[in-house]
Amino acid sequence: MVVQTQRDYRAPLLMSPPPVRDARVRADWVSLGRVLAQTGLVPPMAAAELLANAKARHGSVLPEAAVAEVMCDYVARRGHAIEGARRCRARRFFLHREGDHVNASQLVRRLSFLAPELGTMLFVMDDPRQPLKLRTRTASAVVPRWEIQLSPTDEGKGLRRSVTVRGLLGATNRLLALHDLPFRFVPLATADDYEAYVGVNAFQAMLLDNIDALHQPLIDLRGLLSWRPLAPAARHVAQVLLNTLSMKNETMGLDEATPATSPPETTDGSHVPSRGNATSAAQ
Repeated sequence: MVVQTQRDYRAPLLMSPPPVRDARVRADWVSLGRVLAQTGLVPPMAAAELLANAKARHGSVLPEAAVAEVMCDYVARRGHAIEGARRCRARRFFLHREGDHVNASQLVRRLSFLAPELGTMLFVMDDPRQPLKLRTRTASAVVPRWEIQLSPTDEGKGLRRSVTVRGLLGATNRLLALHDLPFRFVPLATADDYEAYVGVNAFQAMLLDNIDALHQPLIDLRGLLSWRPLAPAARHVAQVLLNTLSMKNETMGLDEATPATSPPETTDGSHVPSRGNATSAAQ
């Protein structure tokens, strides 16, 4: 699905084709609230209202795109563009809708805004004989050829290259790996008319995968995420931590789950006093 561009017709964007998902166990609203608290993707004081609104829209059945919907609602609060951009950057939340009139270079600038640790990130496409690349001052990453489509130009005198949003995010993740940064942009489960990604560490990604909140099972995203495989011992420790958190929250209840977030924030963006909550890698 091609997204029309306004300036750069050499590299229009494509919506990434939705992958086929296998049948997985669905979580419930309590599990969703627990994971939002543990990952710090939404401030706890905002999460309660956002979850209530989402549950009112969908009823008791948790939709597959629940995490993406809640985060979209959070960053769009009051329709204030500056506040929305601040919230996107704080949570490393990337959203691309089907009708967005942006080109690939503009999209890469947005990714650079969400990952300032990379410095300035550029989309390199000067020579049509060379692969499309993302480049920082010290590293570069090639967009895989299967994420690029060739089509005739409007004048019919040559070919133009189109790149998927997923291809740009995959190249960004490779740059994060080359810079030895701990987070990656993982694709959230969404409706067909938009794509959403969030920058999280490996443990946060496992929490999201446990409630089926990702666009694909985490094990199928290894190529996109460019994470080094966990050793068996590390995988075991991570799973024990997940099980411990799950048992702890079932005992304590959702309201007592310990969030790993920045200071609590209300839905209108104002901060309230807090006692030094832990900071997550998604901030």
